[in-house]
This record gives sequence, C-alpha cells and structure tokens, in this order.
Amino acid sequence: MSGYESSIINLIADNLRDRYDSGFPVIKELVQNADDAQATRIVFGQHPAFPDDTDHPLTRSPALWFFNNGRFEPEDREAIRSFGINSKAGDASTIGKFGLGMKSVFHLGEAFLYLGFSGSGDVVREIINPWDNKRPDHLHSDWNDVSEVVWQTLEQQVATLKQPADASGFFLWLPLRTHALLDGKGPIIRCFPGEPDSKELDFLREQSLAGRLAAVLAM
Repeated sequence: MSGYESSIINLIADNLRDRYDSGFPVIKELVQNADDAQATRIVFGQHPAFPDDTDHPLTRSPALWFFNNGRFEPEDREAIRSFGINSKAGDASTIGKFGLGMKSVFHLGEAFLYLGFSGSGDVVREIINPWDNKRPDHLHSDWNDVSEVVWQTLEQQVATLKQPADASGFFLWLPLRTHALLDGKGPIIRCFPGEPDSKELDFLREQSLAGRLAAVLAM
C-alpha cells in the first residue's frame, strides 16, 4: 500500500489547539447547533455516571448531557460522522453544521454517544469514537460495543427532558475525560474535566453563564 494515511486524532487535536482554550466554547457551539436546528428549547447538565445501571465505560464515567428539540434529519447523521465536511453547510435551518464546531466536544472527552429523533418515531443511536480506525486492534476498541441496556438508559434520560410537544430532537452524552477512562493510554489533548480537582467546568456555576449564553443567541 502506498500513499499517506491521515490521523483523525491529530486533526482533532490541531483543531482544538487552534480554536478552543476552555470549556465555554463547547457549550457555545452546541447552543449554536440547536439554534441552527430551529430548536425552541435546549437543556444541559452534569451527570455523575450510571455505575449501577450500565456495562459501558462511557456511561460509567461522569458526563455532560445536552438535549435540544430541534430537527434531526437523515443527512445529519453523516454530517456528525464527518470531519471538516458538511453536506448541508449552506442550509442554516439544519441541526447544525456538524463540522469543526461539533468536534469542539473533544476538548472535554474522547468519544461521545448521541440519540437523534426525527419526529417520525425513528431514533438514531450512534457512538462517535475517533480512535476507531476500522482495525480490530485500535485503541479503545471496547468502546464501540454499546449494549441495548446502555441505549435504553440514555433514552430514559431523554424521556425526563422531553416535553409533550418535542417530537424531534438531539441528545448528546459526552463522557468527561478522566485518567481512569483512558486506562493508561494517551488523550487527544491533556485536559481532564472529569477529575475532581479540575477547574475546567467551573464556568457552569458562574452567575454570568446565563448572560453569556444569551449573548450567543443574540449573535
């Protein structure tokens, strides 16, 4: 085999170093995605983990979660899985220019799970694991095996967030990076917001957060 093989991990790390230096820009990107999706509501919070309910390392770790009731369409699934490519970049009414902005979440974690609700009853369940290079021995290959119990647990979480009028929507489960989750392997970047002594998410408890988010919507 000849030629070059690109490293998605290196591309993500370069993007993070160039664009993001704290946790707030990640929230900003997700709020903008929700607005692009014509969402009327977005909620987010921290979760300590599901240690007793699931069998997956990404749900047995502390996490941030996000839900918005915007549109989710089949094309959005491919956009989420693509790096730096967005087939709907010219359409400001989609869930969201899932290009470089969505990749900002890797500032806080190594992989994520999401649920997409189309409004017709279909639910997209997917894990995005950038370490997966389609080889059987890739790092964190165990993350790709997500059981039905895990998906049902996340759907139960969504059920507590949805309102009766929320037919469509997008739910993101973002496990926070910890040393234990990496199990001795190197991180995408050296930022560990899931550790007890981390200050990375302190902005979530600042009184100015609501105003900062309001400014994002105004833009």
